[in-house]
Amino acid sequence: MKNCLECSYTFTIIDRFKSIFTGKLRCKKCNTIYRVKRSIYRFIYYLVIYLSSIFVAPIFTNYKGIPLGFLSRLLILILILNFFIIVYDLIPHKFQKYTKIK
Repeated sequence: MKNCLECSYTFTIIDRFKSIFTGKLRCKKCNTIYRVKRSIYRFIYYLVIYLSSIFVAPIFTNYKGIPLGFLSRLLILILILNFFIIVYDLIPHKFQKYTKIK
């Protein structure tokens, strides 16, 4: 969501970043609270990210110059997954729908 539906306040990246951890997007002007609506697009995006990370992460972890153990490879996979999930929530787009709580 780019703007508040009530007062047209433009949400900043910091506002959207906070909403990742709290699960709620709060307008600073009118204190309206929005929650992410679950949709099929979010499920498809997460499915594509998980599957592509499982197939792409071994490419990054099989570098011949640095020997990596299982835990190091798992950590790299988790970091890649977290990065792409956070990017999906930070960027406002038409697939991310919100419902008004208050």
